[in-house]
Amino acid sequence: MEAYYRPNVAGVLLNAKKQVFVAQRADFPESWQFPQGGVDKNETNQTAFIREMQEEIGLHIQDYQIINQHGPYRYDFPPHIIEKFKSIKHKATSRNTLKISKPMVLDEIDSDEKIVEAQCRNSYSRTAKVLNPVNFAKSDNFEEVSIGQEQTYYLCQVNESATFDLEAGLALGEKIEFLDYRWIEPQDFQLAWLPEFKQATYQQVFQDIFNISLQH
Repeated sequence: MEAYYRPNVAGVLLNAKKQVFVAQRADFPESWQFPQGGVDKNETNQTAFIREMQEEIGLHIQDYQIINQHGPYRYDFPPHIIEKFKSIKHKATSRNTLKISKPMVLDEIDSDEKIVEAQCRNSYSRTAKVLNPVNFAKSDNFEEVSIGQEQTYYLCQVNESATFDLEAGLALGEKIEFLDYRWIEPQDFQLAWLPEFKQATYQQVFQDIFNISLQH
């Protein structure tokens, strides 16, 4: 069977100062990255991007303009993640208890639920129940297990009046992806914020969009 890469979209968001938006992951608070998400069955990349921006960071289509798109870029999951993936597929197939509709995907997260204490940008505290079992995308028959992701990056200009809501997805039954966000100069992005298997992709994205070689 041919190796399967799950389609994925990500946003490189710029403000009026040409700073770039990065968000702090809920499951790994030491990690900062671009907002991203999987493409659902029968969904175009751009439609998925618009949906993911609204679900993950509360950014609506009227709040930004898409300037360009870059990619696709691919990264592979490490072997231990793929093995977890296969195990989940095996259990789901043998028990036949899950009825879901797109290929499974495992992100670099643990299988337990986490309670995350977060101080939000607007200065109120919250206790967020972050459900991060396997961040799997779903499959009708569990035939395909993703060995990685194939990403399309959208470069966007964000309106000055735009606001963000990191809990927007809760109303749709989605887990909280991010605890906080900030705007940084593109050259200040740190590869150390990412797991190793994503670093080469980000290095290429920054080279293609900003003509910047990130430092390790």
